[in-house]
Amino acid sequence: MKCIIAFGCLFFASIVCGWGQQYALYNSRTLYDAFENPSQKAFHADSSFKYAFTFFFPAFAGNGSVVGPSTDFFRRSIFKKETDVSQLNPNESAPNVVNVNANIYLLMFRVFTDVQFDQEIGFSWQLRNESRAELTNGMLILAKNHNLFVDSANYYDILNGTSYSQSYHQFSLTYRRNHTYNGRLGWGVKLSYLDGINYDNLVTQDSYLARHDPYLHLRVNGLYKTSHPYDNFNVIDNGSTFARPTFKNPGFSMTWSANLRLRKDWYLMGNLKDIGFITWNNAYEYDLGLFNMTLFPAPPGTSLESQLSDRLSRRLTRKSFTSFTNGKLELLAAKDMGVYQPNFIFSKSLFYPGSDWVFVNNVHVNNMVFSLFADYNQDTALQLGGQFMIQSPNFEFYMGSNQLLGTDQWLDGLASKNVGSGPILSSIYMGLGIKFGRVMYHRADSPVIPGF
Repeated sequence: MKCIIAFGCLFFASIVCGWGQQYALYNSRTLYDAFENPSQKAFHADSSFKYAFTFFFPAFAGNGSVVGPSTDFFRRSIFKKETDVSQLNPNESAPNVVNVNANIYLLMFRVFTDVQFDQEIGFSWQLRNESRAELTNGMLILAKNHNLFVDSANYYDILNGTSYSQSYHQFSLTYRRNHTYNGRLGWGVKLSYLDGINYDNLVTQDSYLARHDPYLHLRVNGLYKTSHPYDNFNVIDNGSTFARPTFKNPGFSMTWSANLRLRKDWYLMGNLKDIGFITWNNAYEYDLGLFNMTLFPAPPGTSLESQLSDRLSRRLTRKSFTSFTNGKLELLAAKDMGVYQPNFIFSKSLFYPGSDWVFVNNVHVNNMVFSLFADYNQDTALQLGGQFMIQSPNFEFYMGSNQLLGTDQWLDGLASKNVGSGPILSSIYMGLGIKFGRVMYHRADSPVIPGF
């Protein structure tokens, strides 16, 4: 049973498979870097083979967080399967913020087409999810046990919040090249066709709740948009699937990227990333404008959810609408100091809340790269991450975590049922890339003379 008022709880159930940006891979010249930041090069002239491929090993990551006044409740729910909401304060105004962002590359294929201008063309297939939920204590109590509201008490604005989630397939073509012979200025573009899988968006405001035993009075003003129908709050299968594109909800996005190599080994890069939209056809909209009702004790064979579902179904309309993707502005500054390479990264979401300030420290030892980085995020504050990578001109393997301490605590909680305390933070990612074909040489350095 899934109450629309607390539909964001769906995100909480999927924290263990959330996904996010891997900033330690920026300016790494990996396949992931080249597709995320299309002005970046994935090949090395005179040493790299012509083709790069993931060989059906997806670049996957896991990254989720819960931050707010009731993280202890979420910890007990995850590690001990306890969902007791009796300790929650319904008058707490600060929301519990749940973030889950997915970016899974199922396929990456790239071709080194021209050595003189470092020209590269690529194709990729991604699965993406962008989710952020603001869950108040009042929402959690209403969803789990509404009898905990104090009799004859009035509660104002305890159900206010904004939550959204959208997932989609992304099929992309990328192109990059240097603008000049000396390779100081490079640019790239990524054009993507989007195929929407699932969409939910709930905005509530001016809420009011009062319990006068045995009655529960509820008033809320808001709007709920969804790509899938409900029957008594159970999602009805509409044919959408993460594994199979349906091409029923088309969209488009574009990424522009440029980089500049300066004197004294300074390097700059800028992105306008994933600026796009998805059109959700034959979707559903629930108008909660001045939604006002009194819920009676549930008759035999019915429930609170069935009463809400019956009332909400009268406010349902079928209509198409358009949503924006989580477009971002990103800036990077780096300096090559030989064995040590620091990267400074700023990332700001343009249409949704979210920003990051990241400082990445890379240490190169032969074909290995050790990275330690700090990320200041507006929701989770300071995060500490690390990464290990093996990289040569024709092979790369990496794994890491954006949340070293949080992930360690998460794994300890799963193994020992130790609830712990503080925000819930967990992350892990991994990827592989292999190049094959003939080596792409500059003409003057080629060991093969044309015609001989």
